[in-house]
Amino acid sequence: MHSIAIRGDARLEYIVGDFMHLTPALFGPSIVGEQFTAAFDRGALVAVAPEDRSSYVAALAKNVATDGRVLLVATEHTPFADGKLGPPYSLPEDLVRHLAEPAFEVRLLEREDRLAVDPVWKDRGCDSFFEATYLLTRNNEIIWPPTLEEMAQAAYRELAIDKPDVDPGAHRVWDLDRPPTQQSPAWLAEEVEEEATS
Repeated sequence: MHSIAIRGDARLEYIVGDFMHLTPALFGPSIVGEQFTAAFDRGALVAVAPEDRSSYVAALAKNVATDGRVLLVATEHTPFADGKLGPPYSLPEDLVRHLAEPAFEVRLLEREDRLAVDPVWKDRGCDSFFEATYLLTRNNEIIWPPTLEEMAQAAYRELAIDKPDVDPGAHRVWDLDRPPTQQSPAWLAEEVEEEATS
């Protein structure tokens, strides 16, 4: 959904949807060059599941213009009392750099101990809880999200980890017009058939 709120001379546009599928084409002529020159992320990347972080950063890179800036607020913390890791997930500086570089130049601006200021994190069982603020500056490296085939291959490799009869390095092109039972290893075909009959 794309909506526009106008108040006096100020104009604010809202685009509501799946950020991972956000493309500059959705903005139309409202954004100069069809990319953002600035963005603020507080509570987005830290809420994204670990397996989706690379896709999130790729979508961010695709939609931020060269030399555009992103102010990112990340968290660094120990696991919660119930053993959960997030959300918000802990994103230490080396992980932020791993995810954002080379699409962005990463600069740590501030790292603040929030445990003393905000007792909710201690109540949730954290031994430490920091907020780190980064300035990400978009450079010329082109980072695009993975193709459907690349995502299918990655999922196939993840499924194959505990299956000794499957080569996790195998490249497979999935035919979306054929049922999985006709193109999958026997163990996967059996699981699909079991789900279909139950």
